[in-house]
Amino acid sequence: MNEVRQISQVVELQENRAVTLTIPAGTHMTVFDDAMVMQATVTLVVEADATVVYKGSFVVAGGQVQRTVNMQCQGRGSAATLEVSCYTKGAGHFSLTTQQQHNASHSTSSARILGVSDGGSRATVASTIFIAPHLFGVAADQVHKHLLLDSGARAVSIPALDILSDDVSCSHGSAITHLDATQLFYLSARGYDDQEARDAMVKAFLMP
Repeated sequence: MNEVRQISQVVELQENRAVTLTIPAGTHMTVFDDAMVMQATVTLVVEADATVVYKGSFVVAGGQVQRTVNMQCQGRGSAATLEVSCYTKGAGHFSLTTQQQHNASHSTSSARILGVSDGGSRATVASTIFIAPHLFGVAADQVHKHLLLDSGARAVSIPALDILSDDVSCSHGSAITHLDATQLFYLSARGYDDQEARDAMVKAFLMP
């Protein structure tokens, strides 16, 4: 069974903009965040041998968009994946909080977050991996990469590990960087104008 859910269709029914989706044992769910709501908290409860993939793509040109995504691996063999990209510009601010919570052995989770910020925009990403006590065979990883296009753009990355078991494999990484002048020169030498070179580098950066 492969179920597809659209966040705007689910969250708009909730006054507090918070929703919990349960992925039943042995099934797969893909959750698309279409960025139609400014603020939402999504909890994904993954039962035994079930999988979920949360995908979000955000362009924030003004105001603040907030997302909290809690992925809870509750059953043996459960798996959760988060794939988020964001592009902030102008006075836009994107705030993302994620938690990969493991409460069962032989569960896996992964979070991949890619961001680009321009102008005076901001992005804040806080990601936590939590593994409960007395578990084994757990694997979790998290990475946040962010590209700043302007000296006024800002990005903050706050990774955290809360590991209470020994038989686990966990990793997290964070990198915030500016456009590479050497790469821009390389593209300009091959006929790209400044904007085309920037666009090409941003597109390549955001590719999965």
